[in-house]
Amino acid sequence: MRLWTYRFNFALDGGIYRAEAAVGFKTIASRVFRDRKLLAYDFTDVIQPAGWRTHQLSFALADGRQVKIELGYIDWFRIGISVRLDDVLIHESHPGRVIRLPTIGNKSPAEWEAEHQRSKAQMVQAFARNKYSIGVDVGISVLFFISVN
Repeated sequence: MRLWTYRFNFALDGGIYRAEAAVGFKTIASRVFRDRKLLAYDFTDVIQPAGWRTHQLSFALADGRQVKIELGYIDWFRIGISVRLDDVLIHESHPGRVIRLPTIGNKSPAEWEAEHQRSKAQMVQAFARNKYSIGVDVGISVLFFISVN
């Protein structure tokens, strides 16, 4: 379900381009159009650990020059874009703002992912240590409920 669509227009080589970011409960889909023709597309599932990454959209102009668009969160609620033509900045929706989701405690997404992996490994180790105790507890509980009935 789509909650909101952010739209950004920018001019390039005499044409008007539109970048969109459709944000939903679980997904973010970004697209770039020129005259209703889709030029680039990116999609992330925000439930995944890397789902909040910045979208990188790119396409080539008719003369072969490369256009790269960076689209992503600039704070907790707003999305912004920066457009580069052959690595030269030509448009920013929010000049001077870094397109990167702010992190709690200044951790990068890679650090959050590493911490998530460590936490998962610790849970697996804890279960491996306690699996016999858990099995005995479940068995005693089953015997208790059988004997009560």
